[in-house]
Amino acid sequence: WDIVRAAVRADAKSLRHAVPELKASRRLALEAVKLDGEALQYVSPKLRADDKIVLTALRSSPKALQHASAKIRGRRDIVLAALSGARFFDGNLMIHAAPALHFDRDIIQAENAFYLRRWARVNW
Repeated sequence: WDIVRAAVRADAKSLRHAVPELKASRRLALEAVKLDGEALQYVSPKLRADDKIVLTALRSSPKALQHASAKIRGRRDIVLAALSGARFFDGNLMIHAAPALHFDRDIIQAENAFYLRRWARVNW
């Protein structure tokens, strides 16, 4: 446990080499995704459906949405959190959201707001 924890602290993605029991550790998963949201891909499937784990990962890297469970990717609040946390717009982000959310009014407004903020910074 201590060796894996030290490895995760040095490089969150080293979680990929952990045994399944440690990948299922909520405490270790939270530590990893807090450092690097992309480490979400290496946690157990059960934890990829955990709100706190996924939201922590999205704060670190909105692109982590692609590694969340399908059920989580279908939730408006989660997708909005990913969009609001993006420092730059990655058109691929919405590819990972559930198709039903692609035409959701709040989601579209969040995308448009991001484009407008980005455009204003570049052009003014």
